[in-house]
Amino acid sequence: MTNLQIHNLRLFVNKKAKVGDVKALLTYPHNWIRTTAAQLFGLLFAAWNPEDILKKNTKKPEYLQIDTMKKLEYLSGDFVSQLQSHYLNPELSDQVIKNMVFITKVTKHLPEDNEQRLSIPWLVRKMVREANHEVVSNTTTTFKRNSVFKWIAAISIDMGADMLGSVLHIFLPSIQRETVDSSPNTDPELKKLAIEVMDIIKQIVGIDKFTTVYAEVMKKRSIIKETRKRKQAVTAVTHPEVAARRKLKKNLSKREAKKRKIDEFRVSKKIKRKKLQK
Repeated sequence: MTNLQIHNLRLFVNKKAKVGDVKALLTYPHNWIRTTAAQLFGLLFAAWNPEDILKKNTKKPEYLQIDTMKKLEYLSGDFVSQLQSHYLNPELSDQVIKNMVFITKVTKHLPEDNEQRLSIPWLVRKMVREANHEVVSNTTTTFKRNSVFKWIAAISIDMGADMLGSVLHIFLPSIQRETVDSSPNTDPELKKLAIEVMDIIKQIVGIDKFTTVYAEVMKKRSIIKETRKRKQAVTAVTHPEVAARRKLKKNLSKREAKKRKIDEFRVSKKIKRKKLQK
């Protein structure tokens, strides 16, 4: 964007555009409308340097400078809601990540004595919650986790060692889980992304800080795993029918994952065969 284009866009938003109406469309039922609304906010954000939004305007304040923290808090809630859509696609998820990266960059410049709910830890928890929810509710898709991991990579580069280190314990468990996951539903592309993001984080916070937090995450995960095993052993004795249902569900999940991999292999083989024939 040229300086003239940025000026004209901000002028349009302040004088003519009803941004509140566009905000309402972020959660509209139709996916293409949600995507367009998110892209419009992306254009608005592109017209600003994050640090300039918090500067007091001696003249007439612009849209993003009016009640900024509350506005960005509500907008971040709307963008995260878009990640919850059953019709989430790469176009929308990529735009949501861009918008959330911008909001995070603005939040980074908030004063330390900020009493508003909007903060870096609050945003990180909000995004990580979506990644964790996908693991529990829908293991066959990875849109949310891909989006959240890309967002973490982007904000990590911008935040620096100290700020990133202060929230490392919040998001590292989600990333670490994917790097060590050996279940049938493991997505190799997601695992590769998680490893790449982890390498970026390691370079920024330093090996000592990273190793300390990583060890804490592993210890906590190990304790949870052992506790779960003990509970399942007790359940197998006290409620054998519940244990049988759980075992059946696990076996069905393995069977479906195996079938899915076979189908993917067959499709890949057909595509290769067609290319060779050409």
